[in-house]
Amino acid sequence: MYKVAERLADLLVAKKVVESKDRDFYRYAIEGILLYCVNLLTLFLLAIINEKLIECCIFLVFFFPLRTYCGGIHMKTWYSCYIVSCAMIQFILMLSHNICIGWTVLIIGLFLSELCIWTLAPCDNPNHSLGQEQIKRCEQRAKIYSSIIIFLTIIFKLIGADICVMLSFSAQILASALLIMGYFARYQ
Repeated sequence: MYKVAERLADLLVAKKVVESKDRDFYRYAIEGILLYCVNLLTLFLLAIINEKLIECCIFLVFFFPLRTYCGGIHMKTWYSCYIVSCAMIQFILMLSHNICIGWTVLIIGLFLSELCIWTLAPCDNPNHSLGQEQIKRCEQRAKIYSSIIIFLTIIFKLIGADICVMLSFSAQILASALLIMGYFARYQ
């Protein structure tokens, strides 16, 4: 990805779309966009192959914003992030039709994850550091978004939408777990 991003940044400089002094910034941005696109395309391709595209979209709607606002552990290389992310999400999608979460587990899990998010979020990381203003904004958004997920998860449970319960609950729990792991990794 790095080499592709470098070539594209060089092309932008050669075409005088960007100034040469800004080349490294654009290379970094292009690399980030490419990595994000490759991750999404792989997730969608795997979901299509496994006939779980709708479930994948539902999970990502809950998980991506929460992960963005909460932060937490980050892998050291894009490749390890790519492999672990794809594997985790595919595992959750495989379980989505096979597990029905009872009220006791649901309430305890949602309460503990909400407590975690409200007390720890956001957790920055050397691979993704935050400024003071970003920390305040992410903290507010993490709290709001996790509260919305809890509300929707309970609504899904009340109307019997078990797959949506599993997917929204999994997004909340996974974001909380990554947040906790991020704190442990940060203080080691």
